[in-house]
Amino acid sequence: MTYIVSLVVTIFFCLYVAQLTKNVMWGWVSLLLATWYDLGFGTSSALLGAFHISPLDIVTIPLLVAGAIRFCKRIRAGSTTQTLVLVYLAVFFLSFLRGILAYGINASGNEVRGEGASLIGLLYFFTIPLDQETIEKFLRYYVYFAIGLFFIGVLAYSGFHVGTVAWTHDHTSDERVLPSSAAGAIGLASVILISWIAHRSAKRWMFWAAPLLFSMAILLQTRTVWVMLIAMTCAVPFVDWKLLKKLVPMLLAGTFCLVALGIAFYSNSQGLSNHLEESASDSGTLVWRINGWRFLIMDDDQTPETVLIGKSFGSHFFHFDPQGGAYTDAPPHSEYITQFLRVGVVGIIPLLFLILRPAYLLGKVRGTQTRTIFPSASLWSLFAIGAFAFGITYSITSDLWAILGVANALLQAKSQKEIHSENSLMALSNSSSMRVPT
Repeated sequence: MTYIVSLVVTIFFCLYVAQLTKNVMWGWVSLLLATWYDLGFGTSSALLGAFHISPLDIVTIPLLVAGAIRFCKRIRAGSTTQTLVLVYLAVFFLSFLRGILAYGINASGNEVRGEGASLIGLLYFFTIPLDQETIEKFLRYYVYFAIGLFFIGVLAYSGFHVGTVAWTHDHTSDERVLPSSAAGAIGLASVILISWIAHRSAKRWMFWAAPLLFSMAILLQTRTVWVMLIAMTCAVPFVDWKLLKKLVPMLLAGTFCLVALGIAFYSNSQGLSNHLEESASDSGTLVWRINGWRFLIMDDDQTPETVLIGKSFGSHFFHFDPQGGAYTDAPPHSEYITQFLRVGVVGIIPLLFLILRPAYLLGKVRGTQTRTIFPSASLWSLFAIGAFAFGITYSITSDLWAILGVANALLQAKSQKEIHSENSLMALSNSSSMRVPT
């Protein structure tokens, strides 16, 4: 019976991977649905042999396999972006191999499964087709995903057992009704809609959804998301004046929605004010993070080798916590500290380039050239800026890595004139601002 079940699972796995390899939208929708369910209702890991497997892993593992297949088929000589990806992958898998040799496959494998988000973005979504219809669907589905999280937040504020309490499996009250990654997705979706309104023909519901999503992102009390949105807003005048004209009234509408939602959830404006002031003034978690980073980076186990190529997977994150007065194995809560500890200087330099190059190079796109990137090149530049800011105090999420993968694909195609050759006729046909199909 066990062999029959294994055979059936293997067949379904191969068929699913084959479909993911053919159609990136399958992978994107699968990832968004699994993430939405995990953030909204919580999931539990189960032991499969010696490995912890969650429902989200059931989606991410096939995505990694499909991503490896798609990436290998599209390797080209002379591509700066692909060279950066390959250098990072080489150091990543070297660290994984060292971990297997030092700590065994169980310890290193269970840690690697938590670091698969970057691999999915750089392998799978980096190979997405770049025609306007596909990119439009990619963004539209992400907005639907964020709207779904918005309603989960409303239910959580209304007292339902969803959101953070379900995600953490903690029945105690929590001021943050949704995890930080959910707040980040909601904030990014509001930026997508504002850019869509500024550069393309938008549906009426988008004008309502943009300020509502923005207000919910602020209300959810995640300072990292606040910093992310502030960084993106401050960058707008440098990359897109047309977007700035739409951003100002949308921010005013978002402020009104924030007050309305705050009064609805906290009974009065004073409760909302106290709620936001407490979040803005509480520095305890930031101090805890900084202390952890300092002890992890300056650990006695650091050697020239680990600085260059990182400590191997499976070595854990043991460090002294001065606030608790004891040693802890808590992760660093920073994408860049985590990556430095696992892939060292050699690995984190190309990774930082992959995050920041789209912010700079796509931000420089001007004039008619921006019409060939849906909805505008500036949006993808802002995505990279927001992802970089988010990664300072949190790990970059799988959906953010997917967006970064697409941004790097657009950047590579722009440098090779592929976007123009694929979309020039479509851009001309849309120059009269025809309505976007639903």
